[in-house]
Amino acid sequence: EARAVALESAAELGPEAGLVSLARLREQGRVLDLADGRQTTAAHRALERETLRSVGELAMVRGDAIGEAFVSAEVELLAAAVAERGGELAGEQERAVRVACSDQRLVVVVGQAGTGKSTALQGVARAHQQAGRTVLVTSTGAQAAERLAAELAEVGVEGRGYSTTALRVNVERGLVVLDAAVTVIHDEAALASTREQAWLFRTVSESGARLVAIGDPRQSQAVGAGGLWSEIEQTAKAQDAFVELSRIVRAHDPADRRDQALWRAGQHDHALTNYSERGFVVIEADQRQLEDLALDAAQADRRAGRGTLVVVETSNEQLDALNARAQAIRLQDGELGHESVPLTGRPYGLRAGDEVVVRAPVQHPA
Repeated sequence: EARAVALESAAELGPEAGLVSLARLREQGRVLDLADGRQTTAAHRALERETLRSVGELAMVRGDAIGEAFVSAEVELLAAAVAERGGELAGEQERAVRVACSDQRLVVVVGQAGTGKSTALQGVARAHQQAGRTVLVTSTGAQAAERLAAELAEVGVEGRGYSTTALRVNVERGLVVLDAAVTVIHDEAALASTREQAWLFRTVSESGARLVAIGDPRQSQAVGAGGLWSEIEQTAKAQDAFVELSRIVRAHDPADRRDQALWRAGQHDHALTNYSERGFVVIEADQRQLEDLALDAAQADRRAGRGTLVVVETSNEQLDALNARAQAIRLQDGELGHESVPLTGRPYGLRAGDEVVVRAPVQHPA
């Protein structure tokens, strides 16, 4: 990557000039060679060290624990809600709630999809709010933060969701105040780059606030330059502020739990074979036939009143063709109007009954 950047930057001067510049940066100690053969910059290494200092400071200093009455009440509410759905609150979920409500100012919770992280967070957020604390939600992506904030709002938690960038802007402008009465929930924390982490850990540490970091490093990797998650985990473990959720509670079928665990462990071929044998995955060499099966299955779901979505990795032209075929199926089933409004550059027009997705940027608070 460094070579690519150097060559691109020196395009007008020629490749030799670019590589000489890169060599000079290494000689000056601004580009560093790592033990595993990769490289980093001195500036990024300094940022990593700064971040780990903030993590250590945040983990070492204690705050006020949430009252036991609030915590026990929330555990009971969670257990009752899970029981209504035919399940049982896992012991590790209860531990996540209790650790996140202790006097720890940094708590890390890790768990794969389906292990009940969101359920545990409901208890954590409600307990903190009952104790008079303000709850904020942040994530690398605004949609993830807003989605979790909306889920918490459904159970009575008044907390806004911000992308990490938006939270930083709002804090720096004085529109959001972080202090000792604020709890920040960092969702999908493993996605955060070191640059995001540096600001978040430093600001939370200096403000006296608390941070609950939720993520799964085996499911999501940092979007930008990262690599500190394992050190963050180790720091939390050393302070007994780390909880790993391992029991899949969303899936009730043991075979589902088995195959999800296989997928997460990287045994993708094994998991896909199991899914295929159980009729959940169709493996087909002919792409056209596979597309027809997907469109037919989606229409069958629609007729049954279920929500459905077909996701493909393809070109825009092929996507237009698939949309035209999907529309033709709905037209044949009498779900669409016969008159069509032409669309320039598309192999289909708009009909009464069509579902149209309008893309728009997420508006952050001013």
